[in-house]
Amino acid sequence: MKITIESIIHATEDDKKIADSISKFLYVETNEFYKQNLNGHFNNPIILLRAKISGDRVNRILSKILSNTSKFEIENMMNDLKNKINGSSLYLRLGKQELINGVITMKEKNSVKIIINDSHYKKNVEKSFRSKINELINKNMIKNQVTQE
Repeated sequence: MKITIESIIHATEDDKKIADSISKFLYVETNEFYKQNLNGHFNNPIILLRAKISGDRVNRILSKILSNTSKFEIENMMNDLKNKINGSSLYLRLGKQELINGVITMKEKNSVKIIINDSHYKKNVEKSFRSKINELINKNMIKNQVTQE
């Protein structure tokens, strides 16, 4: 299983502050980020910040996200899981500004994109991710218990 963490950083934002926030809360070292300079719609400079994580830290990152997300947000995510999956990847979005402020919350706009990929999930990917999420919730005794649907 692999996780890709991505964020688009606009010229008005502090890329170091965003990278430091992601590092602090999602166990990514700042030197693991790849920065790509791009141009926006009006040729405004933007940076694509990306880190790819594999191994044991994947479960640790997922556990951190789940343990710091409200029960309501987890239930909403689980209810809409099929729309968050493409191929063998699950796409989550965390509020960028909220993360800077020390809070993990699901947010579609101005977000840090979390792409969880497991090429082993070829058949019934939704069920596999649902099972993995519930396993992490139960294994880590996360207070936000979610029932399988």
